[in-house]
Amino acid sequence: MTDLSSYFSEYLRHRWIKNIQKVEYDSSTGIDGWLAEGAYTWLDAGVGGAVLQTSLSSNTLAEAFASEIARFACATFESLLDTEAAPHSPSALSWGLIRYYYASFYAAHALLRVSGKALTMISQKTANIMNSVGGCYLGVSPNISPALYLVSSDRHTPEQLRLTKVGGRGGSHEEMWQHFLTLLRAAENEILVKYSGSTAASEALEELKDLQTNLCHDGKVNGAWLSMVRNNLNYRHDYGVWFPFGGKKKFAQSLSARMLEWKPSAVRTRVAKGEHQLGSFVTACNVTVGLLNGALADISMRSPKPNASFVSRYPYRLLKLRMIKIP
Repeated sequence: MTDLSSYFSEYLRHRWIKNIQKVEYDSSTGIDGWLAEGAYTWLDAGVGGAVLQTSLSSNTLAEAFASEIARFACATFESLLDTEAAPHSPSALSWGLIRYYYASFYAAHALLRVSGKALTMISQKTANIMNSVGGCYLGVSPNISPALYLVSSDRHTPEQLRLTKVGGRGGSHEEMWQHFLTLLRAAENEILVKYSGSTAASEALEELKDLQTNLCHDGKVNGAWLSMVRNNLNYRHDYGVWFPFGGKKKFAQSLSARMLEWKPSAVRTRVAKGEHQLGSFVTACNVTVGLLNGALADISMRSPKPNASFVSRYPYRLLKLRMIKIP
């Protein structure tokens, strides 16, 4: 675990859904399914949102969050496996880089859920159930719609879960990156205050600041620069990584080597000033996945049965099948 991952994982730990480290099996329910099952009561929150009162004696919410952490973590690692350049040319990095984007996107989703927050689509079926049951509690329908919601727990009131409808210009990807950037900034502020004067913490914060800077390149103040690069790769066939390859072979080889630094035991390259955009892109993805590696290790380490935790049964099992070393 890197210094940054250690500090960041500590920040996340205080925001875990209660008992998430005790979950062993993926319930396969997920958050939308948990909302439909109605293992909660309703508190008044106005129209279009909801505040749900849950039971801290039940692990069903932890199981729903763990299910989605496992799902997104597995999607992260599956996206990263086999991202090396095609055999016919070291410059053939197009699809590998696109997969790299999706890996970081899934990793950020997983990290939000580790922090007790989830951007999730509420289905029409679940919205109908919630409006029907919520109306009985509140006397008026909460008007939950099939849309993207921020489902969040507050560590000061862990028994309550708040649903807030989100959605603006840019779609669900840009919305997710905005919330992930907010998470990074909140972590930075807390680490700065808690470890003021620590040299190790200062070095970790520099890497965290570098990540935030990368996410906000080219005026993307909402943190969605990686999504912009993905679009340029996918739709404009930019950066010289599609045949007939406009980039330099040496740079492509260096980038390809850096695309192995997502692995839990790898040492990451830091971003250099004036670096090529793709170098910054890959490094930002590696750091994001590194934060997920640290968070998963932290959950697993604090499980009463580390070898039986949902982390070991799902994402770690996938890595072991591919002979990826887990520290």
